[in-house]
Amino acid sequence: MSKRGVVLLLILVVIGGLVIYWTKIKPLEIKPFAPGAEEIIPEEGTPFPSERAEKFYISSGEGYPVFAKEVIVDPFKVKEGEKQIFSIWAKDPQGIEEVRATIQTDAKEEVIELKLVEGDELEGRWLGFWTTKDISTQTSYSTVFQAINKKKEETKVPLSWQVEK
Repeated sequence: MSKRGVVLLLILVVIGGLVIYWTKIKPLEIKPFAPGAEEIIPEEGTPFPSERAEKFYISSGEGYPVFAKEVIVDPFKVKEGEKQIFSIWAKDPQGIEEVRATIQTDAKEEVIELKLVEGDELEGRWLGFWTTKDISTQTSYSTVFQAINKKKEETKVPLSWQVEK
């Protein structure tokens, strides 16, 4: 084989390797993982966000803390007993201390503590999930996201999602 043939073969091998590598990557890689984030991230081979997710671009206004970039509800149209994942970006120059999502179901109030899974406390993606229950009397429910900064200042933003009957 000529020198030119060897070079072409090497180029094809590299391109083939890159194609295989990129087709095996998950649609969303959340890094670096914060401790405990593994329990939130969907199982191996399950893409996040899924085809049933809805993504909304948000800005919670002036002052801090703020919700920014996007919020993802997956699945957006959920069935009773399904795992539903919430992803939201929050930022504050003093640092975010906690982010939670509160849902008023038919029976009680569910509070989900979200965990920082990407970025840092100054600006990062917070993720949490719950297994849906007591959501049979309405066609939609609201989740109120709340961010609390290190000064104990807070911001709330509501978002509604639907129940699949």
